[in-house]
Amino acid sequence: GMKHYLEARALVQQAAQDSGNRRIGPKEKIAVRRAIELTDPSESLIRQLCLQPHHPRAIDVVVQASEAGKTAVNEAFACSMRLRDIPLMDRMVALGADIDAPMPMHEGEIALCQTIYSRNFDAFERLLEAGADTTRHCRDGTAIPTLLRRLQEHDRDNAPKMQSLLERLQASTQTSG
Repeated sequence: GMKHYLEARALVQQAAQDSGNRRIGPKEKIAVRRAIELTDPSESLIRQLCLQPHHPRAIDVVVQASEAGKTAVNEAFACSMRLRDIPLMDRMVALGADIDAPMPMHEGEIALCQTIYSRNFDAFERLLEAGADTTRHCRDGTAIPTLLRRLQEHDRDNAPKMQSLLERLQASTQTSG
């Protein structure tokens, strides 16, 4: 319950503070693993931290201590979308996040589509640079260029930005095909 979550969060915050900007050491790893154990198994600690205010490095610390490996990285990647946290996203991409996989935290949407829906255009561009598959379809079957065009019609403020992203998409599909 909530009591366990607060205890878990306190352990993680402390580990994040103690480790500063370096990778966590054995002492912090033990504390964070204890925090992971305290958390209700159906609700991952990363997901819970993502939904609540937390230390800026808390999620990185859980990823480093977690034995869930790629699952933890993918979850932290999905969280970076929710928080619009580009540095966290970049770190998870560098750790091998599956940037084309459906994200449970976003009802099974893929990252490129999620960034368009949330108008997180910086993240969209970063995903393109990281090699995200632009031929993938969104959860509802919409192609990515179609989604951009559709939103362009309804969102005059962001229309120029979406136009430049569409042009980038066209340029990238011509070079890769």
